Amino acid sequence: MPIPNDGHPSNQQCYVSFKHGHCPDPADFHSHDYYEISLILSGHMKSMLRDKEQDGNQPRLILCAPGTPHLIFMSSPSHYARMNLYFEPDFIENSIEEWHTLSRAFGKNGNIINLSRVDRERYQTELYQIMDDNNVIRKKLRILALLTYILENDSFTKQKTEPFSSPIVLDAVSYINNHYAERIVAADLAKSLNIGRTTLMTAIKKHTGLTLSDYVMKVRVKKAVVLLKKGISQEETAQQTGLGSGGGIIRAFRKCYAMTPGQYMKTLL
Repeated sequence: MPIPNDGHPSNQQCYVSFKHGHCPDPADFHSHDYYEISLILSGHMKSMLRDKEQDGNQPRLILCAPGTPHLIFMSSPSHYARMNLYFEPDFIENSIEEWHTLSRAFGKNGNIINLSRVDRERYQTELYQIMDDNNVIRKKLRILALLTYILENDSFTKQKTEPFSSPIVLDAVSYINNHYAERIVAADLAKSLNIGRTTLMTAIKKHTGLTLSDYVMKVRVKKAVVLLKKGISQEETAQQTGLGSGGGIIRAFRKCYAMTPGQYMKTLL
């Protein structure tokens, strides 16, 4: 999967983005083949990793190494602001002998680090500096300095993130993201996970803030946006994403975005 670049050349090995608004894209558990450092500046956001989670409006860093499953989404209506730093493994891993030590900042299953206001502003400034710097060597040095500061900062070892109390949710949402085009029935999914239907429904609601049917719909809508960007028709997109028909995709987009697929796609131009 290439680094997301908001229209910039796709061959970039390092990229910083800034996003804000009231309605981020529907979230789903996913992983990348590149490093990601997300800085949550504001908004009531929930961050979930395989073994920990954090919910609330606390500014935080979420660090994910390649292959780390993670989920970040708005858990209650609010304005959010977020910066993301992405970089390819080849961009920096071979640049310094101490990379193995610095990579500890990403943790075994990712890391969530709560931030003070001072640290939030510091990280925001450093990410903007990485964003604006066109010198590749300086970019690498800035990233190395950033990770060094994270490891040396007391907040790294004094976290109050909660243990991920329902690992079964990861299995459930992973299944949904692999089978979204198929018919997904709560009872069948619960049986495949060896849990009760009510247990599954309760866990999904607790950890994603959505009912199972709404979570499945949001995953399908997110996949539909990708296909629509490629110029695939609404009817074909609906069939490929499990939304059924042209009418089904329109209803889903209206529920998620309060607009039709065509209207929503125009907002992305």
